[in-house]
Amino acid sequence: MDLNISAELCDFGTFASFTVVCIAVLILRKKDPERKRPFKVPFVPLFPVLGILFCGGLMIYSLFTLGTSAVLFPLWILIGIIIYFAYCYKNMRKINNK
Repeated sequence: MDLNISAELCDFGTFASFTVVCIAVLILRKKDPERKRPFKVPFVPLFPVLGILFCGGLMIYSLFTLGTSAVLFPLWILIGIIIYFAYCYKNMRKINNK
């Protein structure tokens, strides 16, 4: 695989991960406001919403400007999900057979 495509996929993955973290911060603040937090996100909900908007915007911009990596990203995510669930299924069978 071309190094540029690998770097672009890494960028997409980072944007997607940070977007998920921003969404999780908003959900946890709403569902469990009394949770002990050793690190607090300042200016909630402004920073998480801005993080979602900026990362989403960069991903959408990249989809239009980058060719191959924009097509490969959904495939890369699908392969990751398959590996994750296969691993979970295998380990759950081990736990249930004990």
